[in-house]
Amino acid sequence: KEQKFCDELLSDPEFNKTLAYKKAYPSVKNDNVAAAAASRLMNKPEIKEYIEKQLAELHNEKQQMHKKY
Repeated sequence: KEQKFCDELLSDPEFNKTLAYKKAYPSVKNDNVAAAAASRLMNKPEIKEYIEKQLAELHNEKQQMHKKY
């Protein structure tokens, strides 16, 4: 489910951690609970590292696309 949280977060143009958490963990309905839990996940080194790596790859892909045109 942590992977799903990361993927949901990365696919959201607004990078909404609360919404990503609620999509990954649909049993959580309360925004405050989801926000707190998302913050805890974001503090995990492996989550932080994965998201930073994915964002860097997306950034590099966009840079490559701009160079083509």
